[in-house]
Amino acid sequence: MASCALLHRSYGPYHVARAAALERRLPGRMKFIQLAEREEAREWRASGPAPQILTAVDGAFEQAPPRRVVRGLIGLLDELRPSAVVIAGYADPAMRAAARWARRNGAASILLSDSHQVDRPRHRVKELAKRVWVSGKFDATFVAGATSAAYARTLGFAASQIWRGYDVVDNAFFAAGAETVRRTSSSLLRDLGLPEHAFVYVGRFSAEKNLQRLLDAVPEYRRRAGASAWGLLLVGSGPEGPALERRARSMQGSVAMLGFQQIDELPKIYGACSALILPSTSEPWGLVVNEAMACGLPVLASDRVGAMYDLVFPGINGYLFDPDDREAMVGAMLRLSSGHVDLAAMRRASVRIVGNFTLETWADALADCIEVTLQRRGVA
Repeated sequence: MASCALLHRSYGPYHVARAAALERRLPGRMKFIQLAEREEAREWRASGPAPQILTAVDGAFEQAPPRRVVRGLIGLLDELRPSAVVIAGYADPAMRAAARWARRNGAASILLSDSHQVDRPRHRVKELAKRVWVSGKFDATFVAGATSAAYARTLGFAASQIWRGYDVVDNAFFAAGAETVRRTSSSLLRDLGLPEHAFVYVGRFSAEKNLQRLLDAVPEYRRRAGASAWGLLLVGSGPEGPALERRARSMQGSVAMLGFQQIDELPKIYGACSALILPSTSEPWGLVVNEAMACGLPVLASDRVGAMYDLVFPGINGYLFDPDDREAMVGAMLRLSSGHVDLAAMRRASVRIVGNFTLETWADALADCIEVTLQRRGVA
């Protein structure tokens, strides 16, 4: 029976949930490998049952010399001898080394990617070089959605080499947690000094998330919305945290903040809020969109968010806006909170739409990608 190794930099809660689903789908065939035990840039903590995960190096990824990570990873691949290697990205030297290992050893190589054309500036010469390297090292790719599939075509993948549905969360976990909060009438917003309804942002407090412009939009939104204005809750941590906190304190009653929350706390937060807002200027996908929709929230998203074509349908479960246009951001907030849209119908639509992006669909799509790619390479 052909075996397969799935490589990530480190396995956080999202990766663990997906790995467990894939192990159920391909019992006895999967090996799960992480480059390091943890990442300093991510504070997440996985909990609950998990498949066995092999680790190339101990400690934090950022503290490990790249050559040491490469040696550890190649040693594991030499020991396991998988027939297929599924590789999360190619930015890390160790991931590129894994792709080269697959070529040397006759193994199939599959790229996991949620990059798209406008998630960051693209330079023609660099993109051409990337296309040459990627098309020569990978047999197929498993991407997040429509925007990343289109970008994969520019890297040389044929349509028949592209599978979609990479970015998913445990919908049932989020839905159950949010429903529990709603049944018990959460006091979270009241305790934070916010009104009954609030937009919520969850994620990194960093420049590309565009939170400063979002705060710029709040006073104008509140002026035009009047007494019916919703509040804004920012949840997360990052380099812009102190500056955002100073601004939030000056906007008490309209903006509140919570620090980084582990995944177990997120459904309670979504369940207490009325809509997600994601104003990023750069966002390969945006898993918080999946999370919020699983919790039954409408979504306001920047048109740079990779999930926009797959998950956000204007007028059905939310709206899109230009993240560089403060007036467009204000307009989207006003429209959703105006009382003139059917929020209950939008909530139902969000749940229905994200129902096509589950742990099971993820496992089915990746399993099919692995099996078809092995067949094309003549591996049983």
